Amino acid sequence: MPYATRDLDLAADREALARLWAGNMHDPAIAGVTQERIRWLYERNPEGPPTTVVVEDQGRDGVVGCASLVPRRVRLGGREARVGVASDLAVDRRHRFAGPALMLQRALLEAAKRERYDFIWGYPNKNALPIIKRMGYTLVGESTSWVRPLRTGAFLQRVTAPALAGLGAPVLDAALGLAEGAASLALAFGHEGAHLGPADARFDALWERGRGAHDITGVRDAAFLRWRYDEFPSARHYTFGLASRRSGALAGFVTYRGLGGGRAHVADLFCEQPARQLEALLLCFVRVLRSAGYASVALDLIADEGLSARLRRLGFLRRPQARSFVIHPLGLAGGELEAVTDPRRWHIIDGDLDI
Repeated sequence: MPYATRDLDLAADREALARLWAGNMHDPAIAGVTQERIRWLYERNPEGPPTTVVVEDQGRDGVVGCASLVPRRVRLGGREARVGVASDLAVDRRHRFAGPALMLQRALLEAAKRERYDFIWGYPNKNALPIIKRMGYTLVGESTSWVRPLRTGAFLQRVTAPALAGLGAPVLDAALGLAEGAASLALAFGHEGAHLGPADARFDALWERGRGAHDITGVRDAAFLRWRYDEFPSARHYTFGLASRRSGALAGFVTYRGLGGGRAHVADLFCEQPARQLEALLLCFVRVLRSAGYASVALDLIADEGLSARLRRLGFLRRPQARSFVIHPLGLAGGELEAVTDPRRWHIIDGDLDI
């Protein structure tokens, strides 16, 4: 079967793209919203449409694979860089061997150079990592998973009799809630937490004040946040914010979604002053989730030792699983190349990668 790659022609390839997504993406919810997702990605992204390449089986099946770079503005030191977020690699099951997937990756690299991206980032799976590294990608580090239990029943059932667990869990949950309430009042003095509507001018102001808190992080202005989370087609997101009682200015926010079974998963997290405000924000957030009936909350991020220590103090437990975070430097050199290969310089949360 002869294969060939080319750039996506959205008008001609729309149905083929939808078919590939519906049958081959890791998120099954995409299958029900393929056309909405095409409009969201290619027509409404404030940074512009993705760079997408497709691979064709020229002998029989037509378009059998696709891969994209979703553009993202990223703060890199003192400037904004244009980054491609590797996304939407999908190959028809009948063509899932090394040839088409590798051709897509090579074509995407050439397209990235042509479209003048500063660098690429992504999460390859374990099987793809050796191939990706041979293509010039650099392993920066691992995104680690942290979970915070909010209900004690499951733990008590493992260490005591079911009847005692049933009686003790509500009492222990109430005691933990009271302790969290007292701690959050102390840490968040002068601030209050609440769920927020779609991102507005307060988020722009927060980004302007807090963008220097991290060496390398994606731009989080209101336009991006509305597009990325409020308009996201295959899942509903919620945003909890911590704001000054006096001025109403946002100190930080957490964006999350429910996964079923009482689980919440954090997609985004940002503070103006992480060293002073992160623990207050997360503790207030955890308290609200507990009151809403959630059983646990999890987040995946690249964390330095300081952030890891804060998460442990708040009762988060590090899970053993992790995902590789890679970059392709493209044209970066010197100090910028040194910066992007140092995991301590990054602020990356799950929503930065899983488009």
